[in-house]
Amino acid sequence: LVASLTMPVRYTLREDRLLVRSGWLTWDIPLAAVRRVRPIWSPLAGPAWSLRRVLIEWSGGDFILVSPDDRESFIDEIAARCPQ
Repeated sequence: LVASLTMPVRYTLREDRLLVRSGWLTWDIPLAAVRRVRPIWSPLAGPAWSLRRVLIEWSGGDFILVSPDDRESFIDEIAARCPQ
């Protein structure tokens, strides 16, 4: 059960959206809705294998914690694609 929810973990940054996959769970986050992206250290549950995570908040108060291999580059890429 744990493996089906956590493997594979994949983050795909497209032109206008971020796709997050963790096992059979997926999140499709429009970049136009992103309100805040910041590095964070957190033990909260999320589709992430590391505690060095990135907090992504989008409209409606939703958020997700991810742990890309290169956290700083990932944040820079989102910032470059977000109009806000």
